[in-house]
Amino acid sequence: MNIIYPIEVFPEEIRDFIHNEAELLQCPESFIGLPLVCQVAAVIGSRLRVSPWCGWVEPSILWGCVVADSGSNKSRAQEAGMAYLRDRQYRFNDIYREALESREKDADLPVLERCLISDCTYEALLLALTRNSSMIWLYDELGLWFERLKTGSTNNVTGVLSLYDGRAQSVTRKTGDNKEIIPLKNACVSVFGTCQLDVLRKLLRQIAAYQNGLAYRFLYAVEDPVEFDWYQLAVDENKYNYHVKEAYRVVQGVGTGIGLLSDVRTLKFSLESQALLRSYLQDLERQRGKLDAPTIGKARGQIVRLSLILECLHNCDFIDIKVSSLMGAIKLWEYHNASAQKLIESVSTAWVDQVADKILGQVERAEGRALSIRELRHGFSAGNRPSVTQTVDILRKLAVNRQIRLLEEVTSRGVVIKVTLPDNSGEKSVANSAKME
Repeated sequence: MNIIYPIEVFPEEIRDFIHNEAELLQCPESFIGLPLVCQVAAVIGSRLRVSPWCGWVEPSILWGCVVADSGSNKSRAQEAGMAYLRDRQYRFNDIYREALESREKDADLPVLERCLISDCTYEALLLALTRNSSMIWLYDELGLWFERLKTGSTNNVTGVLSLYDGRAQSVTRKTGDNKEIIPLKNACVSVFGTCQLDVLRKLLRQIAAYQNGLAYRFLYAVEDPVEFDWYQLAVDENKYNYHVKEAYRVVQGVGTGIGLLSDVRTLKFSLESQALLRSYLQDLERQRGKLDAPTIGKARGQIVRLSLILECLHNCDFIDIKVSSLMGAIKLWEYHNASAQKLIESVSTAWVDQVADKILGQVERAEGRALSIRELRHGFSAGNRPSVTQTVDILRKLAVNRQIRLLEEVTSRGVVIKVTLPDNSGEKSVANSAKME
């Protein structure tokens, strides 16, 4: 079932901007909304945190990923959603360039301020965090970010995971002066990027992203392909400029309000918001049969963080989290959770097909010799090896489809299941064409 992106949760200026921009780019509204929300999280940064009740504090950190095929305008949508921070980084770049040009010969090099950083190692990110307390780690193709995590050569998985909770870890340089890199306290790093579905689901499996919890840290926008009618597109330059200007003004207002805070402040939930949150979290607990534990666990923090974003967009008085902001956050989370479930199902289905194909190939190469489950599992690399239970489930489905035959062999250790070709297999089937029904 498709869940419509709930743009009604945003202020009118943001709502109109998202709708108009998506129409002009001919892309889903979530492709604009998700980067915009991550942008606001970075604008708030480390100066404002949120607490539903005592003992529970969440930072202003969101990780987002738009998942779509090539040619779906996801990169241009990202640029539109990140317009405020991009302009701010351009100004920082100009200031740095001017300082370089005017620097005297023996003077220290100027420092580049950052609110956006991309294509860097974990160590380089921490170095930037020694001077900047908040930024977005931005990738046009997030697949490269995941690829670096997979190789482990340039990104520290444990360190990256710690960023999500605002606990950036210090590191010691492995080369040069061996200097300890210590980021600013409570440094906030949001992450955003786009990725193609086939690339993402392959990388998520390769880096065990569901096992180590990395995949559950992201809010996803996964939309089914939609055919747009370009003849119905109405272009109004004045209207476009007005919506861009108004949305920019709202985000800028959040940044201005945050800049006026003299110290770090924690925004608390109102009593009504606390009651609503307790009720909704209890409803999630009742869905443990449908949702896995990591999804429910991360939902708590994501809903609370989204509440902070919406409260700041609607009200810059920074008094408390109102019920309307929490209700909007719940709607946003439910949309992104539906996208995440699509992705999980896609990753799971593709992997099962790959395992089934490899098992069929092993059985055919055995040329009639029955193979044990242990032999089949040893044919997989350690990072991609199915469990015994997963292997048995796949074998039973293949047997129902008459692609293999299961044998039970009685041994001194009990009954052992073995696998061979079906009785009516006069010719070898092509393993790569066999898909699970």
